[in-house]
Amino acid sequence: MALMGRNCSVKLNSNTVEDLYNWKIDLTSNPIEQAVFGDIWGKTHGLGITKWSGGFDGIYSEDDITGQVAFQNAQISGTLCSGVQFYMDTATTYYTGDLYITSHNLSADPEDVVRVTYTFNGTGPLVLTTV
Repeated sequence: MALMGRNCSVKLNSNTVEDLYNWKIDLTSNPIEQAVFGDIWGKTHGLGITKWSGGFDGIYSEDDITGQVAFQNAQISGTLCSGVQFYMDTATTYYTGDLYITSHNLSADPEDVVRVTYTFNGTGPLVLTTV
């Protein structure tokens, strides 16, 4: 069954971050090539360190003290955000992980609302939960 994007959310300390409309997680693994003398056709491959990063976008809300403002303050102070949850539906399928906010960008246009983009680097495992 396809998951509907309109049901997605981001939570910090069990609080839904308000006014977000997009999130993205990138999972990457470092490939390792192990060439040895005598190899003719190919190399032996393995995977090294896996990392994850991403970002989320929304309409800036200075009133969202437990969500957007908490992420903003964490980025300014270099504080770890623990147990952030990225929901792919209303309650049953989500990723959980610890992350550092690496940038917080605001954009304003006279014919639009103020928009915000956060980017992050994960630290430790990213865990997928399906209930």
